Amino acid sequence: MRDPAWSPDGKRLAVVILDRIWMTAPDGRDARELTRVAESEREPAWSFDGKRIVFVADRGDGFDLYVIEMTDTAARCRAADEATNRCGRA
Repeated sequence: MRDPAWSPDGKRLAVVILDRIWMTAPDGRDARELTRVAESEREPAWSFDGKRIVFVADRGDGFDLYVIEMTDTAARCRAADEATNRCGRA
């Protein structure tokens, strides 16, 4: 586990596990994989309101920014410069 990022309310962590972005409780329980964009995903960061996680991923042509939109029922992921879903799991 690396690159931990606390949610603004302190109730969740966004972390990198095996080069994927995961969300977990601070004690490590309830871990949930959020993405499958690329071979290498890293550096998650929460928005100030806790509704988004931004991270970088390399799909083979250099690193790009991606955004995970957090809702009460799901996590939807998209490339930061596109409206389409390219994150595989979301």
